[in-house]
Formats: sequence, structure tokens, C-alpha cells
Amino acid sequence: MKKYTLPNGVRVLLVEDPNAKTSATVLMMKVGTEHEKPSEKGYAHFLEHALYQSTSTFSEVGGISLAIENEGSDQNAYTGYEYTGFYILNNFPGSVFKSIDILSDLVIRPTFPRKRIANEKRVILNEMKKYQDDPADRADNLLRAAFYGNQSAGWDILGTRKIIQSLSCESLLRFKNVHYHAENALVVVSGKFNQEKVLERIRKRFSSLEKLENPPKKKPVNTKPRRNQIVLSYSQTKQTHIALGIRTTNLFDTDAHGLEVLSAILTEGTSSRIYMSVREKHGMCYKIDGVSDLSQEHGFLSISVNPDNDKAHDSVSIIVEELRRLRERKVKYEELSKAKKLVIGEFRNDLQTPYDKAEYFGRNLLLSNSIESRSEFEKKVNDVSPVQIMRLANTYFTTKNLALAVIGPHRSVRKFKKLLVL
Repeated sequence: MKKYTLPNGVRVLLVEDPNAKTSATVLMMKVGTEHEKPSEKGYAHFLEHALYQSTSTFSEVGGISLAIENEGSDQNAYTGYEYTGFYILNNFPGSVFKSIDILSDLVIRPTFPRKRIANEKRVILNEMKKYQDDPADRADNLLRAAFYGNQSAGWDILGTRKIIQSLSCESLLRFKNVHYHAENALVVVSGKFNQEKVLERIRKRFSSLEKLENPPKKKPVNTKPRRNQIVLSYSQTKQTHIALGIRTTNLFDTDAHGLEVLSAILTEGTSSRIYMSVREKHGMCYKIDGVSDLSQEHGFLSISVNPDNDKAHDSVSIIVEELRRLRERKVKYEELSKAKKLVIGEFRNDLQTPYDKAEYFGRNLLLSNSIESRSEFEKKVNDVSPVQIMRLANTYFTTKNLALAVIGPHRSVRKFKKLLVL
């Protein structure tokens, strides 16, 4: 694994694996929803889409996609709260160079034709409708709103219909010029490739990405508990979609690995505590999800369930009781060992492909300016003890740290609030 920095500030990470049959090229830009102003809600995501519309090299409709697929490669992109990623999966030898050319073209030479930007607005508005029709996704978004309120960490990545409809090519270009500068860029190539030749191609293509002398500073997220951390969205659904969250800490805290294990104890697998209590013991719902979602400045654990409408309050009560149990009684070694194996097993499974490795190591470097190795991650997970789990539960499982998002035929915040007591 080799790290480089170009003269203009673009960082490069090369993760060579001579045993791989393919490679992946990933461009990460350190800009996401949390970098937006109130008048720019949805801009980071819209820009991710707009960059694929046209460049000075690929001006025809669909030209960028055609250039990628002519190589037999796959491509996609995504927008998060902290960064945006563009990737190309190079399935044939030599395609890696074309992928570097195309990704550099996206961010250095976009043209934003007005007609295509207008078309893309309709695409994004349609995407909004898609997510509005998915109550589980909506519950996740509402949980963020419950935690962070009207600040960037609590906004929907897609933005609002009003802002997207009024977006102009000029305002989008201004947003791009402010955030898509050299020091925000990280190019990662992973898999089988020639390091020397690939580095030279990256230098050639990305050295012209502009370096910003005084880049804007991101506004810090206010992580203090809010007065009301319950959001209800009344809807005549056949089930109630619930996302219960626990405010925790950031990605760099020494508690981060312990929280991964704690989340696994609660929701990972069909023998986890929430699964056994809510589904197996009480038969209240079909699906249970959970995650430890940690970022640079803040984080939370989330637990999602979808009980029948008349069991919504009972399911919240059961989840809170499971949180209380972890505060009051040490987890047994057998259960802890199982949770640690599940965390490490998922981690190993998530590092199988060149793209998986590029995403994991790239995110590490982009957000923390360092890389946690596989062995370091596994050691920190294996070092988690029953005493630490109990300490984490008592530190974070408090009434003020609880938040709740509910979608279903419910109107009384008070009834749910009475249940969120630890």
C-alpha cells in the first residue's frame, strides 16, 4: 500500500494485489451534505449526477457511460454526508488507464449543458418520490432529523423539491468550484495494476485540478441533545416503521470499536438480543436492522423494526428494556465472543474485492489522514471486554441520548416519549 501527494495537493492511494484479476479506480471528494448551506440543500448529490452529463471530452448524451462500458467496465457514484465517491470497476487489463482519464475529466472539465441539467432535475425529483414511497428509508432520514434538527447533519441528502427545482447551472458551478479542489480529492486504485504506470497517469491527469488558496471551513455540527428528539410522520401504513437511535461518539473515539461490538450484541444476526426479544419471543415484526453509524464529528447507534401498528409502543418498550439490561448486567463471554466474531467476519467479507479495499482504505485516509490496517481493526475488536461493554452502555444508554422516528398511524408524541426512559 503506497500513499502519495501531488504538487497541487491531490492525494493518491495505491493498493496493489498481484493475485487479483481486476482493479478498481475510486475518486473521493471530501464534500457531502454536511458541507452545504441552507440554500444548497441537495447540491452535493445533484452535482454527483450532473458531472456525468457532459465534459469537454465527452459531450454527447451518454458519452461518458459509453466510454466506460466500451471497456467492459462497471461504474457508479454515491453521495454521503461527509464525502462523494465515483468509481469504475476495471474488469480487463489496461482499462485502469481509461478509468483515470474519465474520472479526472468529470471533475476538471464538466460543461453543465442547461437542457441536460433541466432533465436531471426531473430525475432527482423522481428519485425523491422513490424514497418517499419507502417508509424504512424515510424513518432513517427522520431519525437524523430527530438527532440534529435543522442543520446539515439532519438534512436529507437529496435536498428539497423547492431548492432542486430552482437550482441553476451557475449556482451549481459555484458550489463545484468551492468544494471540488485538489486538497479535497483522493484517488484510489486497488487490485492488479502496474504501480509506476498508474501513478504516472494519475499525475498527468489530476495535476491540473485547481488548488484553492483559502478553502472554506466546514461548519461544526452541534451534537448536543435536543429538547425534542422524537419525530412522528403520520401515515396510513399497514405497519409502523420505527427507527430508535442512541447518540454516541465520533469515528476517532477510543470507544468506536466497542460500539461496533455493542451494536452487534443488540442487532447482528438472528440470535441477537433485539431479534430474539422482538421477533422470536413476541412475534412483533419480520425484519430487524441495526448499525453503529460514526462520522468525523458525531455518531449514533440505530435499531429499526416494523411491527404491526397496534404493537408499535410495545416494541419500543421492549427495545428500551434490552438497553437497560446491558446497563445493569455484564454480557457473558460466550455472547461477547459471538458478537466479536460477527463484527470481524463482516469486516473480512467486506474486503473481498478491489473495490471493497479501495473504499475501506480510502475512507480511512480521506477522513482521518491515516489508515487502520486489518490486523489493527481486528485486535481492537478482540480486545473489547464485558467490563467495557457495560461501561459503554452506561455512558451512552441514557434518556437524553435517545431519539425516535416513527412512520405510521400515530399522532401522540407523548405516548412514545413516556417509553424513552432509561
